[in-house]
Amino acid sequence: MKSDNNVVLLDDHGGMLSPMTRRMNEKDVLFTVTFNPYAQETSDLIDQAHKKNVPIIAITDNQMTPQGSKMEVCFEVQEGEVMGFRSLSSSMYLAQTLAVSLMCEK
Repeated sequence: MKSDNNVVLLDDHGGMLSPMTRRMNEKDVLFTVTFNPYAQETSDLIDQAHKKNVPIIAITDNQMTPQGSKMEVCFEVQEGEVMGFRSLSSSMYLAQTLAVSLMCEK
């Protein structure tokens, strides 16, 4: 099953994050994944989206992050960790479930 939803992966490769997010508006949704230590780029993007009234959905390790109050929906996931390495399997499963649910919504 393929989706015809308009989805854009945001990253800062080549300094393109700012130009890619300039047209973000309240008809969009920002879906973010952020874990401690929280990347400054992600925090800045959440701030930018919040100022533009863009709904924010997050997968994070603590819904009380400094950005937590700006999120419409916050999935708190506690991943297994060994010697400082986080498994991310629970987060990936949740993200995949949300993506498939979005496709089935139509």
